[in-house]
Amino acid sequence: DGAAALDRQRAALRGAIARAEDAARGNWLLWIRRPLLDVLPTALAILAAAILGPALLKAAAYFLLAPLAARRPPIRLLAADEGRVEKVAPAGVSQRVELGPGQELLILPEAVQSTPHHAAKRTQWLLDWTMPLGSLASGMVALIRIRVERADSVLVSATGGPLAEVALIEVGRGSALVLRPRALRGIVQPVGRPVRITRHWRLGHLSAWLTLRFRFLVLHGPAVLAVEGARGVRLEAAGPGRGVNRAATLGFSAGLPYRVSRSEAFGAYLLGRQELYNDSFGPGSGRYLYEEMPLGERGGGLWGRGLRGVGDAALKLFGL
Repeated sequence: DGAAALDRQRAALRGAIARAEDAARGNWLLWIRRPLLDVLPTALAILAAAILGPALLKAAAYFLLAPLAARRPPIRLLAADEGRVEKVAPAGVSQRVELGPGQELLILPEAVQSTPHHAAKRTQWLLDWTMPLGSLASGMVALIRIRVERADSVLVSATGGPLAEVALIEVGRGSALVLRPRALRGIVQPVGRPVRITRHWRLGHLSAWLTLRFRFLVLHGPAVLAVEGARGVRLEAAGPGRGVNRAATLGFSAGLPYRVSRSEAFGAYLLGRQELYNDSFGPGSGRYLYEEMPLGERGGGLWGRGLRGVGDAALKLFGL
């Protein structure tokens, strides 16, 4: 009798369970609750990693890597550089470039406003035939080569938008300038003696690895460079040492000691409003130049810049 009673209780319990499961299948809230409970912890963990992961990586870079890089020896590309770099005229929307016999101007076609009738004009397809990829990546292709029979001028203008202005920077003989190719719009050079452009790799410096700038392009004087920047181009002496927003830097004398230093505010870096590193120059007798409004590079916010950031990093590897 006891065994029979136990069997009846088991059967009743199984029936109650079956009726409860039938009721649960009819209730949509209970139907979705179980899979949600199964996947919710994993989903929350993935979401937390996606939100907090970039912030933690940025914090590690700011508090650990950046101070370490700032303590490393600076990069100095050409110790013999004389540092003679001067601004020919204040930056403006347009500039009058003076040319004489024995000189030529290589300029982007869209930057030319007016030329003298007697000037000889031809196409030069690349800025430097030894650097075809560099010329293409910097946009210095299909240039106009202008020569004059007697002293005259060519009017050139900025091409980078309504905020762009162009300045004329003279690099003296025995001096050299590291320059971002994106800022170059034209070159005045002696006929038959094109500006010498050298490439300098620095794979053994921590700052190069952290900023992904392993190669520097150096333009050797004598030459006058048409350089473009947002709201103008400022040229300053490094003196005992100066720092500048890395997003604004356009170039510096090749003889100056160069290093990176940590930006001042962690919050601004975390939110993508400032680069992790500033450029630091000097002490030395050279000059550095930067655009008044840094539009060349943008921070990636808390979550980075995606594929565009990958492309920019790839160009930085080759100094472009």
